[in-house]
Formats: sequence, C-alpha cells, structure tokens
Amino acid sequence: TTLFGDSGDTFTIPSGATFTNSGTATGFGGGKVLQVVQTRWDGVSSSSSTSFTATPLTSFQRTITPSATTSNIIIQGVLHLCHSTELSHLYGQMYRDTTQINMGDQLGSNRLRGSWNLKRGDNGGALVPVPFFYYDTEIATTSEVTYSFKIANNSGTAYFNQDDQGTDTTTYMTTSSTLICIEIDGS
Repeated sequence: TTLFGDSGDTFTIPSGATFTNSGTATGFGGGKVLQVVQTRWDGVSSSSSTSFTATPLTSFQRTITPSATTSNIIIQGVLHLCHSTELSHLYGQMYRDTTQINMGDQLGSNRLRGSWNLKRGDNGGALVPVPFFYYDTEIATTSEVTYSFKIANNSGTAYFNQDDQGTDTTTYMTTSSTLICIEIDGS
C-alpha cells in the first residue's frame, strides 16, 4: 500500500486545477447530495373512488435514476387536498414503482396500511396541506425508479389543489403541490 501524505496533512488543489480519479474513491463516507429532482403539480383533480387508485394523481409523481446501488432517496413535499363530505376519510399510500413504502404496521386483518389519512371535520371543505417526508434506503438499483401515490375515499369526493367548491370567485383559490426526490450517497 502506498500512502499519499501523513495523518493530519492538508492538500490544496488550486483554482483551475483538475483532480481526476481513475480508480475507486473509498473512505470518504456517504451522506453527500448527488442529485435533486422536483415535480410541481399546479393542476386540479378530484376522485370519488373507494378503492386505491393513482388516476387523480398521475401528474403528482417523480422519476429519478440513482447513481449507485448504495444510494438512498429522500422523498419530501406537500400535497394540497380537501374532502367534500364531513367526517369522511381520504386515505393515501406512497409507492416506489409498484412497491408500497412508508406505511403503518398491519394491525389486524382488515385495517388499511397507508402513509396518511385525512378526516374532514367541519373545516368547510378548505384546502389542507399534507406534508410528507420519507428516507428510502431499500433502492439497490441504478435503474430509473418512480415515486407516486394512490388514494381512496370511504365516501364523498376528494379534491386536489382546489377546494370543494370549484367556484371562480375571489373567496376560493387553487394551489400547487410539490414532490422532491433527493439522492444521497449511501456508501
């Protein structure tokens, strides 16, 4: 083994110089940001489906191609939604490709497993921001992966990026939702 300097040495690469690695760089540790990709969805959609479907959220997904099989992905963002029916539930599930991720434990044989659950109280159908954050450490591929969501209602209609009125007046608004994927060096 040939050492390059001694413990505690500092090496300065001057401005304009290029440091080229033709071998394998090891021992630097992981945790560095390798890439950031984002989807901002400013459209509107709605769904009355009582089974999990991705259809209303097809514009709210993001692909990313990891640089290494050891990479991890941070998924974060906010989805704006509301529900038409007081005391009804809107359920959300998060996916990496076709695999459901970021879900609760199975408690019993009937309970749904998901990433979030919105229950409308008497909020008048107002838009509610649903933030999410997940650190995906089980990717192990350099092929493109897609992060997406499926939703289901127990009754009524779910609205995305708009309130339940859909009225073009100054008292109602539309919003946008954001999905960000950050690749982290996991070596």
